[in-house]
Amino acid sequence: MQRETVWLVEDEQGIADTLVYMLQQEGFCRRGL
Repeated sequence: MQRETVWLVEDEQGIADTLVYMLQQEGFCRRGL
């Protein structure tokens, strides 16, 4: 099965944290660079 990848680029830390949290609730895993 192929894994999907989502690249998230956001310069406002608060917005980025909210988006990461929402994606994690949907089953995505966070991976930093």
